[in-house]
Amino acid sequence: MQYVLKLTPLGVQPHVFRVVSVDGQADVAHVLNLCDLSFDYAHYPERCLYFAQNQKAVQALNLDQPEVDDDHYGPVATAFAPFWQRSLYVDSLALSKYDLQVEKRATVQRFDELLAGFADQINGAVAVDTHPEAQSTHFKFLYVVHGVQHLVEVLMASAKLNCFLPATLMGEGLIIDDDPSCPLSTELINACVAQEEAAQLLVEPDSCGTDVVSDVGAVDRSGDPHVSTVQETGLNLKVCTARMRALGAQRSAESANEALVQAGASPLVIKAY
Repeated sequence: MQYVLKLTPLGVQPHVFRVVSVDGQADVAHVLNLCDLSFDYAHYPERCLYFAQNQKAVQALNLDQPEVDDDHYGPVATAFAPFWQRSLYVDSLALSKYDLQVEKRATVQRFDELLAGFADQINGAVAVDTHPEAQSTHFKFLYVVHGVQHLVEVLMASAKLNCFLPATLMGEGLIIDDDPSCPLSTELINACVAQEEAAQLLVEPDSCGTDVVSDVGAVDRSGDPHVSTVQETGLNLKVCTARMRALGAQRSAESANEALVQAGASPLVIKAY
């Protein structure tokens, strides 16, 4: 199965997100590495996954869906607040937690198998295509990397997607995470996006590009629809995709063997006679 995932950092002021395509045949750690590369995060070992166990937890993960007050026949006031500015109190919810630092064997589980194991709990099947308008049937879970929560939504699942895998299909918000003295945090994300927005103000509106440099419709002089003319400040989807594809759709035989050893299994030894 192949998937289109939308990842949105929570607890931040700006709207930052990535829409990526990944292969469910890859193991969980590899898929998460691809997702990290779409943001260009540094490698952080502190990574956890949270999946809903009951209906209350499912509703809590539906941050982007407006709450409805039946007594007043419509959405409540919080429905109009940006959902990405909210974070979840995971300790107050019935969530299954996978700490990938502790549960090493979970990291080498196929991503397909992981999602299938929780599909029934959220009343949505991830083994079939889901229409973008059917928001309530989408599979959602929480990915926490170095303390930063990311709402992950399965936008589509199909045996064969009409796009090259893996890839960054859409995105917003440039994040620069290359300073060891300033590790990933919501403060870092806010600062990076604020700096990007300030840099965009310096772009002449009548220049060859567009002042919304992370827009997938931006076209540079070469005519590539995925490349912004303002390379220094904008989110470049082509670069994001190049990072992901450099890692590969799935692990190679050598890296798979290394992942198994890290999970506590015996190394694979192939003898030639």
